Amino acid sequence: MKIVKIYIALILFGLTFSPVYAQSATCELVEIKDSRDLPENIPGETMGQKLESLLFWSQEEKERRFSIMHSIYPSIPVEAGKETYLYKVANPITPKWEDDTNLDSYFDENRIGGIIVIKDDEIRLEKYAENIDQNTLWTSYSVAKSISSLLVGVALKEGDIESLDDLLEKYIPEFIGHDY
Repeated sequence: MKIVKIYIALILFGLTFSPVYAQSATCELVEIKDSRDLPENIPGETMGQKLESLLFWSQEEKERRFSIMHSIYPSIPVEAGKETYLYKVANPITPKWEDDTNLDSYFDENRIGGIIVIKDDEIRLEKYAENIDQNTLWTSYSVAKSISSLLVGVALKEGDIESLDDLLEKYIPEFIGHDY
């Protein structure tokens, strides 16, 4: 049953509009330096409207703000786990294109912040854009939702979740009487 609680917790974080960030010894919180990024200067009257405004941010605003989302919007810190799994780095891969594109030009042209490829418990590729590294905090709305969906599928297949129509309170009684 503990596995189900992990799946459900990830779903909650993916569905809510409170950014979640991992808090570890290596990740540093970045403070707001540009007054345009202060919550009171983000368009919208309510926090929900301000958060929704990110759909209309310019590329420059996204690049400037995504690493400080935890400072702009109410956030929930999540402590790093006591036990972690370290992946080996082995057999690095190099993506190939049919034209003269390479990984650096692909990052530049598509404004990619970072990529990691893990296969068979090994890191096969890990690369970050300029001024970003594995310790940079970054909002992950869509990524968190994608991983949550994947975990729900696994839980459903393994029988930890009986039906997608079940209420969360079936698995987590503490949610009885709450919106989620």
